[in-house]
Amino acid sequence: MSTFNFICPHCSYSQQLAAKADGLHGKCPSCDENVIVQATKVPNRPIEVASYWYVLSSGLDAETPERLTEPQIVELINAERIGSGADVLKPGSSQNEWVKLKDTHLNAYVEHVRERKQLAMEERKSDAVAKREAKKSARSEQQVRNEQEKTEFRENRAREAEQKRRDAEENRQQQAVLKAQNQPQTPKNKKRSATIGIALIIVVVLAALAAVDFATDGEYTAGINPFGPKVTRVTVQAGDAVITDREDTGLSHLKLTCNNGLVINCDWKRNSYNDFGYDIYEPSISRDYNRLAVMMLARGVIANYLKGKYD
Repeated sequence: MSTFNFICPHCSYSQQLAAKADGLHGKCPSCDENVIVQATKVPNRPIEVASYWYVLSSGLDAETPERLTEPQIVELINAERIGSGADVLKPGSSQNEWVKLKDTHLNAYVEHVRERKQLAMEERKSDAVAKREAKKSARSEQQVRNEQEKTEFRENRAREAEQKRRDAEENRQQQAVLKAQNQPQTPKNKKRSATIGIALIIVVVLAALAAVDFATDGEYTAGINPFGPKVTRVTVQAGDAVITDREDTGLSHLKLTCNNGLVINCDWKRNSYNDFGYDIYEPSISRDYNRLAVMMLARGVIANYLKGKYD
């Protein structure tokens, strides 16, 4: 049966295998690494065991030629202690017939070792490239996951803020309804309700008339409140406040004359989307003063007004 010599590219283990094993995949019985079984490119002639060669090589650590058989030479070639440049004397040759090993049939073993090293190097490069690609792919996937988590976090924050605003608005409306329901209906309140009802009817009629664009001078046009803004005058701890509430146009005004002579003027308007329930603009003051204290004072008066504390 035809055989060939297999040498493991990882540990240099050598074994004679049947020709049908050429090209198969398996594990080396010595080092247990995955290998492809390939026939060693060496002559098919049997190795001469009884014949001795004389070899002179720097890898042998000897100053005189070593007397070796072909199997011993092959083993040293596989161990990379003998190369193509070694001087050899073939069996039966005279003393002056020294040649280089590369000029003998044993050089096929040297070429096989070189091919084995080249194959191992290519495998290591291939493994390194595969590891780099896998690491790069893992980084890209992690970056995508991080971006997705950031997007989800921002969306959740936006949803929570919107839900909080809706809850606050709903709670405010419920409080207003409860306050109206709990208010006792005294004769005075009933009279006030009737007056308010009549006033609302008048407002509706006048609003309908305001939608008509009159040509004569002195008449009002659409969008103008015939009753004017609601003006509330109240004395607070800081001084006298005049609150002009223009619910029809949305832009209202506060004038606060403080006890120390400071006069504060600022515009504001309702905004249910704002946590405070209103927007306030930069106040103007009659003289230099602490801007933060002015803003806090104006905000306090407007907030108390909207809460109904001056009714």
